[in-house]
Amino acid sequence: MLRIAKWAVIFILAFALLYLILSAEHREFKEEFYFTVEIDEEEFIAVCTEWGLCTPENYRERKCYFVYPELRSEFFIGREQCDYQQSVHCFDSLKNYDETDIDCGGSCRPCELGRRCLRNPNCISTYCHPINEICVERKDMPNIILIIFYRHPVLASLSVIVIPAGILIAFWISRESKRIKEENKKTQAGLISSFNYYSDVLRKDIKNGKIKKARQVYFIIMEIMSKMDNASFKAMSDEYHSIKKLYREIKNS
Repeated sequence: MLRIAKWAVIFILAFALLYLILSAEHREFKEEFYFTVEIDEEEFIAVCTEWGLCTPENYRERKCYFVYPELRSEFFIGREQCDYQQSVHCFDSLKNYDETDIDCGGSCRPCELGRRCLRNPNCISTYCHPINEICVERKDMPNIILIIFYRHPVLASLSVIVIPAGILIAFWISRESKRIKEENKKTQAGLISSFNYYSDVLRKDIKNGKIKKARQVYFIIMEIMSKMDNASFKAMSDEYHSIKKLYREIKNS
């Protein structure tokens, strides 16, 4: 039981850590650029470039490549509708509509280094600093721990309590498990000692013709055997069968 509880604590801590990592910065890249497409009832996974600018015909395009179930060199053009009149805001030298900085980000082109952003796709470098919210190079990105603490302050604060508590609980479970094993070892040693003692008593009673007392001792031995674990029972197996044989002889006498 303690072993199950110990592994349960380890599993919960590992799951919490995995959740925090998957909830961090780079998960959005997959959601933004990967998608599934069905061709002739067969499902494919494709990866695409960023969308181009909206054309006067009110659509924009991007190149897409198949990556699953097999990687292909040819590409196809993805197309979606857009509002060209609205897209002219990308060239008006103002920060408006969904732009993250002047004429870049959002539905406009990606922004250069040092300009404002909200997500990685807003930047040419594909790296948006999650704390300062500016486009940076990969080397200027904070480590994953800092990102987690910033984006999930409640979970991060709880982890400061939960993780040490989990470690203490796991340590306590491990110590209790060892204590119980030691106690069980002593108990089994005591049972084996008692078994050997009453085995000798049984043999002496049979030798001295004390059949009634020998039968009582036999039932005591059976009770001792019922409390043994598999290892102890196996160790006393030969002696047990020997005693059982003697009991059958006096029972039929």
